[in-house]
Amino acid sequence: MISDDQRIALCKLIMGLMDGSITDHGLSVLNQQLAQSPEALEFYREFMKNTALLKNGIDLSQSSLSDPISSDFWAELSKYEMTAPAVVVSEQEEGRNIIQKVEYPQREKHKLSKFQIVTLIISSAALLFVVFILNFVRPKEGSIKVATLVDQVDAEWTDEGVRWTNGVGFWTGDSPYLLTKGFARILSNNGADVIIESPAKFEMRDTDEIFLYYGKVACSVPPKAYGFKIQSADFEITDLGTEFGVTVRQNQSSEVSVFDGKVEMASLYDKHYDNVLTAGQAKQVSYGSGTVSDIPCDRYAYKQTWKDVLTSVEVKGSIDFLRASPKSLEQDAFESDSKMFLIEERKSVPLQNEITGLISSGQYTSQDLTLDTEAIPGQVDKPVDSFLLHIDRVGGTSFEQNLVLNGTIAFRCPIVGVLVDTDKIIESDSLFGNPNVDYSDDINRGITGESSTWREIDESTLDVLTLSEDRKTLMVKMVAGNFDQIRILVESP
Repeated sequence: MISDDQRIALCKLIMGLMDGSITDHGLSVLNQQLAQSPEALEFYREFMKNTALLKNGIDLSQSSLSDPISSDFWAELSKYEMTAPAVVVSEQEEGRNIIQKVEYPQREKHKLSKFQIVTLIISSAALLFVVFILNFVRPKEGSIKVATLVDQVDAEWTDEGVRWTNGVGFWTGDSPYLLTKGFARILSNNGADVIIESPAKFEMRDTDEIFLYYGKVACSVPPKAYGFKIQSADFEITDLGTEFGVTVRQNQSSEVSVFDGKVEMASLYDKHYDNVLTAGQAKQVSYGSGTVSDIPCDRYAYKQTWKDVLTSVEVKGSIDFLRASPKSLEQDAFESDSKMFLIEERKSVPLQNEITGLISSGQYTSQDLTLDTEAIPGQVDKPVDSFLLHIDRVGGTSFEQNLVLNGTIAFRCPIVGVLVDTDKIIESDSLFGNPNVDYSDDINRGITGESSTWREIDESTLDVLTLSEDRKTLMVKMVAGNFDQIRILVESP
């Protein structure tokens, strides 16, 4: 016997098949279910039989409905409106009329026009859908909508029976929701703002409670949602007016970090464990034993705001992304022989003055004389976020062999400009640099200028930057003799 959830999914897939909105994947799922489940096949037959019964109540013999409805339907309606005879109202003569023998006219048979037939079929299909919803896919008793999907980025969900568009609701009593890719922002009915990072599996237990099987969530809880809970198989976190993050891993340890305010943490292994965590504190729960231990609070491991999601960066190759900058980015202060570091500097900085840098898509080398010659226009109404790509080799100032590092940086918003000239980078430190970080005034800080002229001898020693057509991806090949930096300006979301 198929469940209510299966009936709901089947009904939506069949309706999608009937109105042509079903996806290729949805059609594959429907075919597979009909082939493997006799109950699903019987449900489909019953559905189609009722559809046929509704249609058979109308004489369709004089009309073909194989034409596309979208144009013909409205054309037929327009033609009818323009050619329909005018209604003539005759004037009655004054005086008393004697009623003669009443003869009833023969009842006239009317043929339904094409647009009338289509209208009836559409209405019938809608009525049929309502009937099926009421009789076969009624919401579970006591099921209520407790939250809404308000935004998503690159999100993929496993439930093909739901159209995962912004505004769709989350209900109590539903099967667990599975987010297999991307990010989702959920707003509970009481105002709790929850950002879920894939892969994640969760249930909406109530307006103020989420059960997290696995995944990563960041919660911002306003006063009116005081007491909001995130529960897992290991612990329960209750908001006491705060912002916090929870990570639950499959068959691994779980973590909770408090960014602001405080939470109450209860262990489901130990009924006597009840601890209040405040801002800056974090706990880890060991898998299996349930042992609770202190860990550093890593607020940068979570997307705390939706803007963090929109400005999130994907790096590949020999690049590591750091949201928290070291105290010093001067030469010899933050070194590595295997990595370049992309460091977040400042957010939402207005471009008040004109700056020159790379702004057009294409490939550039450190030998190019056109580097940093294009003007980045100052636009107060379009602020930017700044990032610094930092390379500093370990120890010393000269090396017999250059270090070649390759990587790719992908942003969600367009790159406004790339500063590669030493003077331009130094000049922009006060505007785009982190005010709490020390920067170098070294003449070799950038990848252009006098320090790069020697590289013209051998093309294999040239730094190469490639800016994609949509200006959201920067591919980097850096030949580091010792110390190099470039600054990247990205449009704020």
